[in-house]
Amino acid sequence: MSGAMAEVKGRVKLCPDKQESVSEESMVEQSLHWPISPMDHSKLHSKGIDHEHYPTGVMLDVRFFPSVAYGVLPLSLDHKYIFDIEMEYPLFDESGAIEIENLVYTAGKKLDESTYEREFRPARLSTGKVNIKDLIIRKARELLECDICINEVLDNARQRMGRWDEAKEQLKTYNETARREFLRKERETAMLFEKRQKEEAILEEQQQKSHNEWIRKSGSMRLNKCLEEGYDYRELYYVERGMELFGKDFRLDYDNSVLVENCKCPSLMALETIEVLRKKGFSGRVVWLPKGLKAVDNNYDSASCEAVLVFFEDRTYYRTISG
Repeated sequence: MSGAMAEVKGRVKLCPDKQESVSEESMVEQSLHWPISPMDHSKLHSKGIDHEHYPTGVMLDVRFFPSVAYGVLPLSLDHKYIFDIEMEYPLFDESGAIEIENLVYTAGKKLDESTYEREFRPARLSTGKVNIKDLIIRKARELLECDICINEVLDNARQRMGRWDEAKEQLKTYNETARREFLRKERETAMLFEKRQKEEAILEEQQQKSHNEWIRKSGSMRLNKCLEEGYDYRELYYVERGMELFGKDFRLDYDNSVLVENCKCPSLMALETIEVLRKKGFSGRVVWLPKGLKAVDNNYDSASCEAVLVFFEDRTYYRTISG
């Protein structure tokens, strides 16, 4: 037997013993190459099973009804079935519901000023793939036979592939429900976002009013001039306000550029400074500055040091503690 024998060149014939009446369907018999393992080959011999050899395996004869194969196995123009074909099918869980890939939402931009719908990416079906020939050979290995009926194998494959319409209908329902939920959450998010924007605008207006009142009452001439002339005075305001609140020993880090680490076993002076801040109504914290305050003022060196950190509004102030 030639090792170059292609799968489609096997025997194809009708089994006459199946044609007992006009209404009965005749089975088709065809052969394919089984790349058998040495152990399975040995078991065939131990069972006394007759078989024909290829250089890399044995010949496997299979029988099946054409009606079971139609739509599952490709059929060549010379009416030989092709077994080496990969089949993709939808996956279902034990309850009969489809299995899906992770549902992903992609946050897009507003479509316009009154529409908050973002891009919705639908879920996709999870699928399995299997080779028909592999299924046939698996059955041959289970039976340890070289002549088997594969109607059950083909029927199972047909059932798997036949559930595509069911899976797509389930997926459509799933995505419709998921999209409605997505849009509902988007509307809620948009409403919360608008509410937060309004609250922030009110807070900013109130804060601006408070700043201006303090500047006119307690600010330096320079700060008042900046306010009157419409210049950005915020950093200067926080410098002067910080000196009033915390004293001249505290340095403003306006852009949050100082590198901060946790401090272990803080000094007594640092802890006493925290106590003073607490009495003023502020919550301070002892920290370690591995590069000092060099990032905010070149007059400071970059040596690491202990410091007390305190916040006013959204700005940070530090007082370094000498060793």
